[in-house]
Amino acid sequence: MLLRHFFYQFSTLIVRLFVRILFKFKLKFLYGNPYGEKILIVSNHQSLFDPPVIGSFLSRLRISPFAKKELFQIPILKTVITLLGAIPVNRYGNDIDGLKKAISVLNNNGALMMFPEGTRTLDGNVHPFKNGPAFLIRKTKCNILPVYIDGFFNMFPKNGKKRLRYPVKMIVGRIYTYSEIKNIMKNIKDRRLLSEYLYNMVTRLKTEVGND
Repeated sequence: MLLRHFFYQFSTLIVRLFVRILFKFKLKFLYGNPYGEKILIVSNHQSLFDPPVIGSFLSRLRISPFAKKELFQIPILKTVITLLGAIPVNRYGNDIDGLKKAISVLNNNGALMMFPEGTRTLDGNVHPFKNGPAFLIRKTKCNILPVYIDGFFNMFPKNGKKRLRYPVKMIVGRIYTYSEIKNIMKNIKDRRLLSEYLYNMVTRLKTEVGND
């Protein structure tokens, strides 16, 4: 446990230094640097840099990210992402084990990061969210923190030419409690409606990209 804590803090420090030096990066907390328990972070997905960047700049939350199970087959990388608390996930079928681990993280007052689009964007736009996060919210009654990433797609498009030193911005919203969302929504049991609500949470942050 002590080794994992040290490695996590060291890794987030390295990533923050790396991002600050190599990227034109701006971070904006709309309501201060969030801290709390039992939090599901939901974000749009532009590049492979999204998970480490979000995790490093929200290090007060000690986030467990999802990682495709293929990454756990690479010896050194497996050690690294395991120490970071990553949860292996099968993207091509029902993944009961991954789901159980995600529920366990939230039920033990941890923080979990998810990208509800399911994959990186091919055109820079935010695409409809899948229902996985909505299921976890209903199952664990967790709180939600929306994040919006902008600029990484232009630097590292999934199928395109890579460009460095492009402006990148990370917008962090506020924490929404489960009871708050339940009171706002007419039917929180409807996963599709809840997924659309999460989508709106994230895309609303896009309006802050052009504001300092």
